[in-house]
Amino acid sequence: MIRRPAIDTQPNPPPASRLVAVLRRALSRLSGPYARELRAEREELLRTRRELELARASMGNAAYAIFWVRADGSIMDHNRTAARLLGDADDLRDIQLADFFAGSRSAWLRIWQSLATQGSFTGDMAWRRAGGAQFPVRLVGNRVSHDGRFYGCLFVADRTEAKLAEDRLADTNARFRALTENTSDLVFVLDREGVTTYVSPAAARILGGGERELLGRRSGLLVHDRDRPSVDRVLAEARRHPGRTIRLENVRARRADGTWLHLDGAYTDLPDVPGVTGTVVVYRDVTDSRRADRDLQESRRRMATLLGNMPGLAFRCRYERAMTLEFVSSGAFALTGYRPEQFFGDHPVTAKDIIHPDDIRQVRTAIGEAVDAGRAYAHEYRIVAADGAVKWVCEQGVGVADESGGTVALEGFISDITDRVEAERTIRELNGDLERRVAERTRDLEEAQEQLIASEKMAALGGLVAGLAHEINTPLGVGLTAASHLGERVRDMRRLLDRGGLKRADLDALLADGEDAAGMIVANLSRAADLVQSFKRVSVDQCSEERRAFDLGAYLSEIVASLRPQYRRRPLRIVVDCPPGVVVDSLPGAVAQIVTNLVQNSLLHAYAPGDEGTIRIAAGASGDDVELTYADDGRGMDDAVRRRVFDPFFTTRRGEGGSGLGMHIVYNLVTGALGGSISCASRPGEGATFRMTFPRRPAPAETVAAGEFAR
Repeated sequence: MIRRPAIDTQPNPPPASRLVAVLRRALSRLSGPYARELRAEREELLRTRRELELARASMGNAAYAIFWVRADGSIMDHNRTAARLLGDADDLRDIQLADFFAGSRSAWLRIWQSLATQGSFTGDMAWRRAGGAQFPVRLVGNRVSHDGRFYGCLFVADRTEAKLAEDRLADTNARFRALTENTSDLVFVLDREGVTTYVSPAAARILGGGERELLGRRSGLLVHDRDRPSVDRVLAEARRHPGRTIRLENVRARRADGTWLHLDGAYTDLPDVPGVTGTVVVYRDVTDSRRADRDLQESRRRMATLLGNMPGLAFRCRYERAMTLEFVSSGAFALTGYRPEQFFGDHPVTAKDIIHPDDIRQVRTAIGEAVDAGRAYAHEYRIVAADGAVKWVCEQGVGVADESGGTVALEGFISDITDRVEAERTIRELNGDLERRVAERTRDLEEAQEQLIASEKMAALGGLVAGLAHEINTPLGVGLTAASHLGERVRDMRRLLDRGGLKRADLDALLADGEDAAGMIVANLSRAADLVQSFKRVSVDQCSEERRAFDLGAYLSEIVASLRPQYRRRPLRIVVDCPPGVVVDSLPGAVAQIVTNLVQNSLLHAYAPGDEGTIRIAAGASGDDVELTYADDGRGMDDAVRRRVFDPFFTTRRGEGGSGLGMHIVYNLVTGALGGSISCASRPGEGATFRMTFPRRPAPAETVAAGEFAR
């Protein structure tokens, strides 16, 4: 029951009893006209008492605890719910309310200050039951006055169940937000009017713009006008069936940049779910998959068109001995004469029916070996068409495996190669005839080349002879003149002797003239003899097949001496640098031909008439080899000319004395006759250098006849 606050030290009578006593005294004093009014007042007081007792009973059994508290925090009175809430004795009066606070006891000061200053207080707190268990409460207090004093009337509700529900709701909301914020799907929540109240981060990211720009829009999207009726229809259907998910495919939505997305939507109305109370719409972006589907359809269309127009047959068959066909393209008719449908049915055309009987064994073998090796196959064989014609085909294919890895089918393409096979047969016949013709022409060219090389050598020898003749003419002329003069002087002396007028002075003069003439004759004839001897050795070596030992330095000097008539009237000099004692047992004719061709090449290509220059020929022994270097300081060559300098018939002075064989002969002599190697280094304006290396004593097999030098 609710107790009246004990304000005075002496307990006062209950309010109802006091009212009754007052009424009795009043009735005893009143009579006459006031009796009726008193009876009415009594009835009103009795009715008020019954209402008050009913209110006290109701408050005593209220669902929330009620406390009357003094300013110092002590409890004046309470209802029965308060005792049950705190789990203590039935009477909690004079106990400090702060004893039941789970937190600081000073919280009461904050509550009382709010009651004193504002007249009320509302807040959530944690209280502690008598056993020590904590529980959440919501406290609502009001300030009341009685007998000139202020008290606190506090209403306390246990929020344990509410707090659990709030926590569950918070967990649900957290899970919902975690799902929506971390999914790649577009999530919207629409209110009953279809206006967007929630937008997931993925939706804002994919559609572009911010969440604020999407909030407040109908259906959450800038839906294509043609799709708007479908979206509205599905939303209405979802609201008619709460909790059921209604799906809609291929909704077009415009992004912030103006491009369009293709979305598949799921609409679920959840009117009774706290925190939602609306329709949850989940869209999945299927733009790429739609594009892939379109691309796949287009690819299939193109493939069908391609297979239909290709000159061949695409197929799929089972990997078995009969090779039963599962698919053939429309090109089967052009290749085999059978329509595609003839390969299927009750009596189909089989691979055995079209593969040539002589080739079917090797076809099966080739396919089996390729499949066993796990590689694609390609082989050629013959088929027999429906009209009996034999055709050559090329089959390219690969084995198709199932999930277990075993080969279950073959897929490939068969093309007609009859024309190619016939062309190859014709080409083989033509090649055979061409090879015979080439062999004949090669023999003719070799003979012509031998003649040209011989002519080149004879031309060089002829130039040598012409130069020698011109060079010998001078000493022989001087000797002849001296001899003629001496003869004339002798005849003059004979005439003087015959007349008897010979004097000693005349005889002395004759003797002096004779000595001078004899000296001139001997000197010039010796010069001529040396020239003839050098020419004889060089020319004989150039035309000889004989291998002999010779001193390389001396022999190079003789070659240069024999070539002097060719450059005597030009401001050029040839310097030979070779230490004595470098003996070579090889083919001197080849060496002479090499040096002669190199000098003639320099005279023709490196120097213009009137150009000064020096040609250096250096040689020396390097172990068992000889290194011979020929260098001029002429105009040089660019890379294009240098790379072809040894090619036959290549010349930059054709029509001006160049045959294109001189350097080719040099290359063949060095690499063939002498068994060595040669290289060329040159730049424009920096001359040309030829470096040759060959054995000092080559094996007999490395030397060849002079007639074979340039082959």
